Amino acid sequence: MSYSVDWSDDARDQLAATWLRPLASRQAITSAQNQIDRLLAADPLRHAVSAVEGLYSSDVAPLRAQ
Repeated sequence: MSYSVDWSDDARDQLAATWLRPLASRQAITSAQNQIDRLLAADPLRHAVSAVEGLYSSDVAPLRAQ
């Protein structure tokens, strides 16, 4: 089964701000974002950890998706 990954507007804004920071490794950020999408689309509960009250997070350096 494949799941759809939907980034909120706030998450997209934060991702863009991270990508635009001076000294940011844009390739690392882009690669991490793509990997997060692939992992969560494949199996979101297996590739995320419980954060708080039903919310989950997924870490792929240098990003954390919540």
